[in-house]
Amino acid sequence: MGRDDLVTSGGAVRFGFQIRKYCQIIFVRHEQESAQNQSLFLQRTLQQALKAATIRNQLSFYTDEGVFLLFCAATEETLRTNLESIGDQAAAEGWCCGASLIQSAPHRYPEAAAQAVEAAHLMGMRHRPGILMHSETGIDRLLRKQSAADILEFADQILAPFENEANGDALLRTLEIYIESGKSASKAAASLGIHINTLYQRLQRAQLLMGKDIDNKDDYLLLSLAFHLKSTYGSPQPAGRTKAASA
Repeated sequence: MGRDDLVTSGGAVRFGFQIRKYCQIIFVRHEQESAQNQSLFLQRTLQQALKAATIRNQLSFYTDEGVFLLFCAATEETLRTNLESIGDQAAAEGWCCGASLIQSAPHRYPEAAAQAVEAAHLMGMRHRPGILMHSETGIDRLLRKQSAADILEFADQILAPFENEANGDALLRTLEIYIESGKSASKAAASLGIHINTLYQRLQRAQLLMGKDIDNKDDYLLLSLAFHLKSTYGSPQPAGRTKAASA
């Protein structure tokens, strides 16, 4: 520790920042295409983020890439509440943010910073504002070097057989909800508001169109992945064509 550090019962303190049991790093990406007024933009972003934060025990700074915020707290719940508040601000401001895993002491700050940056990058690929936890990135981390356009093209190729089908949207939506329901026919039928026999008829037709069997683990994985990619990297609308689904 240096001369600006103090030791308290709660840990080391530097410039008013106290190291507590739990910490988390949040990164706000700089999305501006032009470097003009970049510094002002980053300063404003930092100020708005700190205003939204529910934790005052923090260290923060910005680089050309974005704003880093390190928060420390005595409980994990305090950090989760803080994350939710900053997430609301991110959605309102149009920020793409990433958050590291919550770490307990001893803290590994470089690792946490890398997690936050990676999560923010993946959030940016979704072309929508908000905050993404590194723990929620899942399979998307395998796709971080791919463009969103390439990812969507892959998903569209898998779901292409429905494009020229008269009631393709209804079939596609039925298959999507069935998979989301964990292949529970009763839950899927209730969610869609249709009779269970209608559900089975649609599923049978969908499988024939695609030449896939949803009871086959490889086919099920491929279809699940396609729907995940469409919902994550595509428009907020359900997977499928833009016209309303028909019965």
